[in-house]
Amino acid sequence: MLRRDSGEQTVVVDLFKSDKAPYVLGLLVTVLGWHVSQFVNEITRTQAVSYNLTIDSETREVVAEIRNVSRTKSLINATFSVACRGGVQCLVPLERPEPGESPEYGRIRTFPPNSVHPIQRLNESTAITYMGTVAAGGRYAIIGRAARADSQIEFYYLPDPAQPLDIFIYKRRTVTGFLVENYLRMLVISFVLCLAALIFSIIWSFRAAAGQDSTDANKKGMADGT
Repeated sequence: MLRRDSGEQTVVVDLFKSDKAPYVLGLLVTVLGWHVSQFVNEITRTQAVSYNLTIDSETREVVAEIRNVSRTKSLINATFSVACRGGVQCLVPLERPEPGESPEYGRIRTFPPNSVHPIQRLNESTAITYMGTVAAGGRYAIIGRAARADSQIEFYYLPDPAQPLDIFIYKRRTVTGFLVENYLRMLVISFVLCLAALIFSIIWSFRAAAGQDSTDANKKGMADGT
């Protein structure tokens, strides 16, 4: 049923009062499910890695969290770096070194239950670089300390020219990050919507059939009465 408000060009389509409602709803949910499945297939074919770089304004602690989003593939021997923009010296030691000891500019923070066995490649006031292997769904963080709270620090993935990894890197807390990190939930939601549309269509069909039988019975009774 279409209604056009006077003085306006807005058309309201009352689908849920139409006998075509189940079919239209089913078509929309099918299209949604197809897009979600395509999106999930694209993600599962790619090694997706998320990162989030933060600098605490009070402690000046630098945290670069790296997460292997894949549920089936380990992230093997991937090298990541926290570096000062322009190659300047913007990092300070995490703790005051003892006499004769080398300053420690960076360390690794792990998150149970997955662990990581990192290999430190660079430990300087300009950059902190680690290579490590992360299990599917695992994460770890590179920890450092900035000289100032407004230090310009950036995050890098350093591919190995001999064995480059096919990695899709994205920043967390973005639209892309939300979609990639929640693709399994989206798949479940898509399945639930498709199932709900199917149940709705079945119930609607039974109700429509029952209503038609009642209408036919009333018409027959009126015909017999005349």
